[in-house]
Amino acid sequence: MPSVWTLAVAVLPFLGSTSALSKRQNGSSVTVSNRYIVEFAQGQASFQGAIASLPDVEVVKTFQNDIFSGAYVKTETHDIASIQALPDIVKVWHNHVVKLDPVKVARSFSDDAASANYSTHHTTGVNRLHENGVFGEGAKVGVVDSGIQYSHPALGGGFGTGFKVAGGYDFVGDGNWPDLGEKEPDEDPLDILGHGTHVAGIVAGSSTNFVGVAPEASLYAYKVFTSTGETDEATLIEAWTSSPPASASIGGPNGFSDNAWAEVASRIVDRGVLVTIAAGNSGDSGPFYGSPGSSGKNVLAVASARPAFKATFALRNETSSSRIGYIPSVLYFPESVAGWPILPLGLDTNATAEACEPYPEGSHNLIGAVALVRRGGCDAMTKQANLNVLGARYILIYNNESPLAQLYTDDYQSALAVIEIDRRGCQGRDQRHCRLLRRAERRRRVTARLRRAPVVIHILGRAVGTGLVDAFKVVNATTSLEFEKFALNDTANFVASHEVVLATGEGAGGGSAEGDAMPVEVVLPEGFTLKAGESKTVSVTFQAPDFGNPAGLPLYSGKVIVSESNNESLAIPYMGLAADLKKEMDDMYMHGFPKATTTYNFIPIEEKPYWTNEIWQDEDWLWLTIQMKWGSKELRWDIYEAGWNESDWSYPPAVGEDGHIGSVAYYDRSDTEYWSPFSDSSGPFDVIPFPLENVHRNAIYTSYRHTFFWFGVLANGSQIEPGNYTMRFAALKPFGDPAKSEDWSIWKSPQVSILGKFGPSPWG
Repeated sequence: MPSVWTLAVAVLPFLGSTSALSKRQNGSSVTVSNRYIVEFAQGQASFQGAIASLPDVEVVKTFQNDIFSGAYVKTETHDIASIQALPDIVKVWHNHVVKLDPVKVARSFSDDAASANYSTHHTTGVNRLHENGVFGEGAKVGVVDSGIQYSHPALGGGFGTGFKVAGGYDFVGDGNWPDLGEKEPDEDPLDILGHGTHVAGIVAGSSTNFVGVAPEASLYAYKVFTSTGETDEATLIEAWTSSPPASASIGGPNGFSDNAWAEVASRIVDRGVLVTIAAGNSGDSGPFYGSPGSSGKNVLAVASARPAFKATFALRNETSSSRIGYIPSVLYFPESVAGWPILPLGLDTNATAEACEPYPEGSHNLIGAVALVRRGGCDAMTKQANLNVLGARYILIYNNESPLAQLYTDDYQSALAVIEIDRRGCQGRDQRHCRLLRRAERRRRVTARLRRAPVVIHILGRAVGTGLVDAFKVVNATTSLEFEKFALNDTANFVASHEVVLATGEGAGGGSAEGDAMPVEVVLPEGFTLKAGESKTVSVTFQAPDFGNPAGLPLYSGKVIVSESNNESLAIPYMGLAADLKKEMDDMYMHGFPKATTTYNFIPIEEKPYWTNEIWQDEDWLWLTIQMKWGSKELRWDIYEAGWNESDWSYPPAVGEDGHIGSVAYYDRSDTEYWSPFSDSSGPFDVIPFPLENVHRNAIYTSYRHTFFWFGVLANGSQIEPGNYTMRFAALKPFGDPAKSEDWSIWKSPQVSILGKFGPSPWG
């Protein structure tokens, strides 16, 4: 009997602002002082010698392959603009340090508190593949991470041919690079941090207690992190181009698709290698915040999802038969409240603002009891203040809506692609989307028709993308799709029409279109029929919606769905912004920023527009802090002669022309918000020159501001001379033309006076 297919459009429950709250996240991407990744034009390998011959340029590492031809260089006097101006240079990037999130052990419990084994494989269809005997045999998975503890019995107990961890390389060693010392590469990628081992266990681990996604796959460990938990993008590029891997779970916020790592990762996909990179651990910070590598155009970015089942401890209410799940926090439950009753403030679990307003006097007596309230509606301090009036000294807050942050939860999905490599080997750029939508060996006639599905819009939704990977459907789907992501852009740059290729196996199919009213207007193709083995390119056309309040940056997202009568479906994600982004981002900074102060007393520059650049004893230098509403392709901090006017702006500014003195070079550890005059590992000339490229936006608590310490060093490595100056700090607006002054969000300081230079350290 022929199967009936439909092509439908469903709006994902995601419509809201980018200003979501988040937990603090320590994984980040930090620029390395005076270090650049340079790409040469293909066939210009000889240019390596030419760039090495430049004064004050050290070539640290060269890359010469069909994926990336270039070098990693150090220089104290050149910047991006001067290197980019050289012949046969394709692109220049700052090199960035990439930091792992630290491992946090919340609690440990005795053996008798252990729960029964459980698995998340049922959430992603892996359990069905295992039941059919598909375990990843023949697949090879490279893990770029902190190495793998291959001696672990769940990971094969050895290293090399014949073992589960069949090969790999250590690019960095076990020392303290990049903080101190140099890399110590060797042939042994043994993990000393644990992160890579965790990822490897998810991919291919196997023991009596758990089994990974593809326990019969071969692993290859590419170690890029030392004991510091840090690496840099140059090392990542070296690892990926030496032996292109399939998976990485590292990186901090970025969101730009043209950073060096993302470019290389995307090109590896074009060579036929499936690349999955974790989107990061900042999902609750909102969109446009993914890790650098995962932002690559052709990379499969993966993230965690709320499971259908969570492991919890049970809290039993002795006055009734009810039980609730309890996921322990970092702190132990206080012994002083043992035996105390837990009293709910209300029985409505749908209440959205419990304890957010004061209760009537005498309405509750919480002395000697633990108050139970629902999370949300206001901050915990407000709840605490209102409950304290009722006598509460302890509060138990339950959470029945938002997912809880878990350790490395984004790694699991990245492992699912292993199964499909084993069974199908779907490769190459043209097939990069079919790897999740592969047809099976079994062929049959397919009849299709296209329609719009009902629409659901939820203002609090957080998800975007194609949705959960279903590993079973990856292997057994009977239809494939080939497409570019439906990126609709904003209203000023709206991309209305998109194409998708639908293909069947040896069966045939047909279809028709029908429509219902929906907020996002979509024109679907008319009906069609496919003969055995045929494919068809169809067009889907969107109309830009208007949800009102463009200042709130309303995002809309959904899927074009191809669904079969047996409830199987394939999906193409789309997303757009119902606002003119450039117009709404006329001011790129959050309220009250930038902030410029001098000395550790934080005296505003408006009150004290002068400083000495003394850094060793009586510290007196400039500290600039910003919070960005949106990411910027270019961030500049330039120094001009006193009295300079914005009408004299020219791009790119050249030293000695139009009053331009030079660009600022800030202390490379400004992100720590700490300067030590006694440091042996970092000094005042360890700086990062402006301009900066691809500067990510800020979010509350998660990389919540950018900080720059300026000791008077300029981008050419010299110290600025004492005198009066004008400072121009500016972020390029979205879709902005850097040559146009009006396309910059500008903070112009008052005229400032620089009274001196720092000298040699008196501490030696």
